[in-house]
Amino acid sequence: MFITCAIENRLGESIFFIVIQKILSKHLTIGEYLYKIYKSLSLKTFLLLAPMKKNQGYWCELDWRRVTRKNLLNFMGEKMKTYMANPATIERKWYVVDATNMPLGRLASQVADILTGKNKTIYTPHVDTGDFVVVINSDKVVLTGKKLEQKKLRWHSGYVGGLKEVGYDTLMKENSCKAVEKAVKGMLPKNSLGRKQITRLHVYKNEEHNHAAQKPELVALKGVIE
Repeated sequence: MFITCAIENRLGESIFFIVIQKILSKHLTIGEYLYKIYKSLSLKTFLLLAPMKKNQGYWCELDWRRVTRKNLLNFMGEKMKTYMANPATIERKWYVVDATNMPLGRLASQVADILTGKNKTIYTPHVDTGDFVVVINSDKVVLTGKKLEQKKLRWHSGYVGGLKEVGYDTLMKENSCKAVEKAVKGMLPKNSLGRKQITRLHVYKNEEHNHAAQKPELVALKGVIE
């Protein structure tokens, strides 16, 4: 099957005609190829003629404002497929993150993206596609503004009058790892996926950690305070 494509610019002037074969490659379909051409030019009209039988055919005229990848692929008979990750085939990597001079919130949000797998193209909301993260130098995390003096960590024992609290100035001195873990956990899903993802987080107060055997890759974070 061959496709004849007539492409015009916004002035209605014909630019060129191309004839392309149905199968270009295993990874690029005819609809994807035409959409790439459409996006690379300033187009007004996209005319497609696809002869199905001898002396028969059909054509479609799409206004340039309404040409999308979806309706172009549908016209060519190429359905868009949504990838769904399979838990049995997910490969998990190890990453190490240096928290030196990183604001606590910015550190937690980027670590949470790695734990949930949102930094991957295979991200699927109902599947755990995340990786392992090792955070080092938690003692050097920065709390901006007056958070160090005013922010409190509160929890309840479950008994009457059992409300407990500790200031972040005290928490960062005594247990900075807990402060990072609490911040990251608050940005994970509140379900079984989130409870499983938080187990892949390992926080250390200095540069020494116990995961050299996993050969973690160093990840450069955004938002470091110079």
